[in-house]
Amino acid sequence: MKRAINYVPDRPAGFFLALLPFILVFGIYLVGSDARLTANPAVKMMPSLSHFGVAMLRMSFEENR
Repeated sequence: MKRAINYVPDRPAGFFLALLPFILVFGIYLVGSDARLTANPAVKMMPSLSHFGVAMLRMSFEENR
């Protein structure tokens, strides 16, 4: 039996394992943001992805006054 400490995943599994922490943090942020905005829509602590998109478009394509 192979010991788990000596196991080297193949290339696709290694890629997935490398992305897994980022996917989990992104999912936790989405759930937390949705819960927080449901409780209080005016909160700015954890904006939703749509708010991120609107802010990026505004900052990228609108001229400063």
